[in-house]
Parts: sequence; structure tokens; C-alpha cells
Amino acid sequence: MALQPTYLLAPNFHFKPGTGPIALGNIIADPLRPHRALTTINMGTLKAIYPPIETMTDYDRSMTRGTSSDLSTAVWAKFVQTVSAKVSGEHGTSAHTNYTMDALETAYFVTDPPLEEIEARLKVPRVQAVIKAGSIPGLRQPVYMVTGLMIAKGFAAMQRRGKHRAGEVEVSGNVPPPAVNVGLGANLAKSASTEESDTWKAGEDIVFAYQLLKIEVKGWKGTKIEYDELRHKAAYLSKDEEDDEEDDEDEITGQVTTSVASEDNLPVCRSTGGITTVKLGEGESKITCISAVDM
Repeated sequence: MALQPTYLLAPNFHFKPGTGPIALGNIIADPLRPHRALTTINMGTLKAIYPPIETMTDYDRSMTRGTSSDLSTAVWAKFVQTVSAKVSGEHGTSAHTNYTMDALETAYFVTDPPLEEIEARLKVPRVQAVIKAGSIPGLRQPVYMVTGLMIAKGFAAMQRRGKHRAGEVEVSGNVPPPAVNVGLGANLAKSASTEESDTWKAGEDIVFAYQLLKIEVKGWKGTKIEYDELRHKAAYLSKDEEDDEEDDEDEITGQVTTSVASEDNLPVCRSTGGITTVKLGEGESKITCISAVDM
């Protein structure tokens, strides 16, 4: 099972706990911008009305993540008179991140805040303006409450990113008559790569990650309130191999119908001067080249 699927990384690692803009009980409009609070609460209200805050600490914590992607293409074309060309290319990106900390303290509400308190927070004009900002009548936007924080002590980060690109063009064959027995060959290759890294250590405690409660107002009259922990696809450490396989299955939807294009069913625009076809090869390897000339 994936670890901590509800915690999202802070937008940057320069927000201080306690006096910073990301705090327990804050109401926000954008789940990825926790530092832009619509409303906040003071410490007295937090202790008097809200659930108890549980705290746990992990020591000598280290987290490493690496991603890479590569795409290579090869296009081969057979031209008339036995001239062939091959175009190949490759490009990719890679990213490697490592976070270390002397201690990682997690503080969170042990239960959800009381419904009466949530209803009172939703009545604030700034919050109402966000909820009713939807363009469709009766459809309201959700808002979010910060219900958990991860505070990193002795935090250090190492981030490395790289890009590479390579390409090659090759042309070979024989020049058509009357210049028989004359060879034709050309080859061009090019590659480039870049890499950058950033390593630093925080001088003070920082907000590393946060957890949110998603709050929605339902019903035509807006009298029904639903809320639950937000499980966002951007949550840190939110997926394992089984989750990725399930996501791949979910993406396969609908049906696609294909058919082979030929000179008989290919539409011709008025601006073209007609279609020219050339057949090459024999048997199953036989191919038809179709071209159109602009007028």
C-alpha cells in the first residue's frame, strides 16, 4: 500500500511553521496553494473548539525520488529508384530528488472538526465568494481546510535534472539511370545534453507537506455539506506499482475504428491537381505510395 497518500508537498520549502501562512484550520480555495488562506483561526479557538492535535516524530528521515522518460523514433521511407532514407532520433528527461531531515514532525487533527464549526466557517463572505464562483447555476466550488502538517527539522535537499537529445539522418542507394553505378550516401548525426543541480540546507524548521479536508456544499439550495480527506493525484508518495497498473486500465475507454487509406477512398481537395500512385515490392511486402500535387 502507498504511504501517506493524503499529504501534498509544500509549494516551496520556505514556509515556517507557527508564524507562516500554512497553518492548521486554515480554509483555502486552491489545494495546491495552501499559503493563500481565505480565513484563519487563532490558537484559543483552535484549542477550545477543534479536535485534539496528535503529534508524532520520525528521526533521520530520508526520501528519494527519481523519474526518467525516453522517446526514440525511427522513420524509414522507400523512394522510387531504390533510394532509401532513414531518420532516427532520441530525446529524454530525467529528475532525481533527495530530501533528508534530522526529524520530521507530523501534527494533525485526530478527528474531523465539528459540523457546526465547518458551517460557520463557510458563511464567511470571502469563502462564500469562492463557493459561488462557478459559472453553472447550482454548481458550487469546493473549499479546503488544512488538517495536517509535516514539519521538517534540519532539512536538506538535493535536486538534479537533465535533458538529452540525439538525431541522425542517413541517405543511401543508387542514382537512377542514365547515371548508372553511381553511389549515393550521406550521414548526419547530432546530439546535445544539459544537466543542472541544486543542493541546500534550511537554517530553520520548514513546512514540508500538508493534508487537506475537502468541503463541498451540495443541493440546489446549498443546505447539504459533505467533507472528506482530499486524495489528490499530486499527493507525495501516493502511488505504488499496483496503483499505476489500475490507472492504466482506467484510461482505456471507448472504441476506435480504423481503415486503410487508398487511392480509391482518399478525399481530394479542389486545390490539388490529382493523385499519383507508385507501387513498390511484391506479395505481402507490396506498398503503394500516394502523392498529390498542389495547383
